[in-house]
Amino acid sequence: METPAIQALLVDDDPTMRTLLAAILEERGYAVDSAADGHAALRLMAAGAHNLVVTDHYMPGMDGLSLCRALRERTRGRPYVYCIMLTAADDEATLVAA
Repeated sequence: METPAIQALLVDDDPTMRTLLAAILEERGYAVDSAADGHAALRLMAAGAHNLVVTDHYMPGMDGLSLCRALRERTRGRPYVYCIMLTAADDEATLVAA
């Protein structure tokens, strides 16, 4: 069996969102892991070969922005990891930062 080209990591403190997003990505042929917070995501990233991270902006402990910054520091010099941030925010400053 061939390894999917996209190894996705979903990061969201809402289990329903993780389940929904995983179903959508798996239906499209992505391999999917998930984490409930940024710290767990960093542990999975260290152990895996993920090339896509889909994260919620607002999470307890480590928010999505902090997670993406930490990923950039840890993956410097390695294959690029794409990050997609999801947010329900509607203010311009939050959207630009995300």
